[in-house]
Amino acid sequence: VGLIVERAVSMLFGKPIVFDLPGEADSPEQIYIDTIWDNNHKSRLLKTLALYGAESGTCFVKILPDGAYDEEGKPIPRLVALDPATVRIETSADDYSNVTGYVIAYAVDNDDNRIYYKQTFEKQPNNTWFITDFQSTNGNRWVQTGQSVWEWEFAPIVHWQNLTEVGTPYGRPDITNDIIDLQDKLNFVVSNTAKIIKYHAHPKTWGRSIGKMNEARWGADEMILTDNPDAMIANLEMSSDLGSSLNFIKFMRQALFDVARSVDIDSLADKLGALTNFGLKVLYQDALSKLEDKRGSYGEGLIQINHILLELAGMHSDG
Repeated sequence: VGLIVERAVSMLFGKPIVFDLPGEADSPEQIYIDTIWDNNHKSRLLKTLALYGAESGTCFVKILPDGAYDEEGKPIPRLVALDPATVRIETSADDYSNVTGYVIAYAVDNDDNRIYYKQTFEKQPNNTWFITDFQSTNGNRWVQTGQSVWEWEFAPIVHWQNLTEVGTPYGRPDITNDIIDLQDKLNFVVSNTAKIIKYHAHPKTWGRSIGKMNEARWGADEMILTDNPDAMIANLEMSSDLGSSLNFIKFMRQALFDVARSVDIDSLADKLGALTNFGLKVLYQDALSKLEDKRGSYGEGLIQINHILLELAGMHSDG
């Protein structure tokens, strides 16, 4: 499962992402966007978001207007990849695409106490956002520690689905319950096969009518002697090379990658030389279709972030 996620992240953000705004390459808007992303470690940030999305199904980016600095020491927005496990989306009851709020909640152990933090983002009728901070110690009642107003119509948090999921603002992860179930079954088969090899990898020597003995020792330069003409010594050996078990492991592994819409290169090692370009395209068709689905979702999220960054700076872009 981990290999499936890593391959999905590499396919999505393995190559550097370039933001090309309308106009000249040296326009103030283009320089501004490039500066922000470069100083927010673009490659690492994007791969972190892709990992969060593959594991949880939803990506969250929090925008802090003055949280970072450029090369000249001037404050610029900071982009924070939020852990999806700490974020909840609130929507209208009749329209899950209409986001009315976000809640970020997490706990931090501090000496002998556990401190709980909560930050709420509530959309107001005038299209501004109230940001309220709360704190609790050891599970006691929440105490408000601060409040501010976000005066823009858009929220300071941008989220998008990893893969499309209907009826919910949350997306679908790469690793779903059926894939985890297949992984558990594969682990079980591999474990049983390994146990067979552990106990039967070497022959078991047995004897009959040799005589009464509680312990027998022999090495490469030793010999067992007996005067009983009916005595017999033989070895118990495996009658197969576990070919059926190994084939079943390969079958389970292929099923795992098929359900995950990924390509298992190991299962094709003996066929790669015979594959044509058309064959490779067909082989990777499902994985490439999944990649295009992700590009559409992640692309919309990144474009929305850039629009917000330009609005915060008083710039505008039509692209």
